[in-house]
Amino acid sequence: RTVLFENVKDLYNWYHFVTTDIGNKPDELKSKVDELVFNKKTDIEKIESIFYWVQDNVRYIAFENGIMGFKTDA
Repeated sequence: RTVLFENVKDLYNWYHFVTTDIGNKPDELKSKVDELVFNKKTDIEKIESIFYWVQDNVRYIAFENGIMGFKTDA
């Protein structure tokens, strides 16, 4: 039997380590959201604008190959 992690905390620490450099960029996110909701009057219009942008611009492929099963590349 091979033990990869002794406990859940070890798993958490490893996952935290591999995901810390993904690049959280709140200023860029806020700018994009502001752009998407500009001139939208209702919450529904704003939600639709964000939803369709995500649908058209965020890719997700459920193919887990090595570290990419845990760490995004985009």
